[in-house]
Amino acid sequence: MAGELRIYAAKGAVHGATTIASATHVGIRSTSVKGIDPGAAGAPGMVEEVVTDRSVEVTVFAMDPSELQSLCEAAAANLVVTVVGQGAADKTITIKNIQFNDPPGPIDAPRRDAGGKVPSVGITARGQWGAVDTWATMITYA
Repeated sequence: MAGELRIYAAKGAVHGATTIASATHVGIRSTSVKGIDPGAAGAPGMVEEVVTDRSVEVTVFAMDPSELQSLCEAAAANLVVTVVGQGAADKTITIKNIQFNDPPGPIDAPRRDAGGKVPSVGITARGQWGAVDTWATMITYA
């Protein structure tokens, strides 16, 4: 199973029961805060590394800022991102218990003679961790 998810392009995103119809792409950032015990004075190396905090953050980019605004302060729900995977197969990335607490932005309205592509706007959310959640339960691939 490992190695079977190669991400070629985003196809769509759904938060709970809400389809984000104008979604263009998604960014997922995950981090851990670690505390390091260097051991006794003169020890040759680290004794222990303890994870003190974990964070998963998602930014959904879309063409319609009003669609993203409707996600702001909605109840936490799973975010399912559909991507084009290896062999053009649909694959999914599910990020558990995502809540959007900030409004979308920045919103760019280019001048009318600027030409080019219509801009997208983003909205960022964080995963709400339960007491028994791990990386394996917060982000899953299928």
